Amino acid sequence: MPGKRHIESRVKSKLAVLVSSQLYALRRRRQFTQQTLAHKVGMRQSRIAALEMPGATNPSLSTLARIAAAYGLGMRVEFLPFEKMVEWENSYSQDAFDPRTSRSMLAKLNASAFDK
Repeated sequence: MPGKRHIESRVKSKLAVLVSSQLYALRRRRQFTQQTLAHKVGMRQSRIAALEMPGATNPSLSTLARIAAAYGLGMRVEFLPFEKMVEWENSYSQDAFDPRTSRSMLAKLNASAFDK
């Protein structure tokens, strides 16, 4: 079993890659530009670009929750055995990542997309 520092380093680096990859995949799947998403969540386009770049930022849970809400999605943070994280990392595919939002929620989000 790897040591504590190794695990911590690996968790941080893999989360940086996987979170930014999910953010990019979500935006592309919904056919949003960075500017459109930025407007929906009240951020600058440059912040969205940085969030999609692995390791460029360290997004807070609050920031991730704002983005999840813009897509009508929930978010889960869970602690799990290191081996399970490695399994998750190895099975993740940006192309296959597609959390679904109900059509009624999408309609509500689209109707209020530019209400700010």
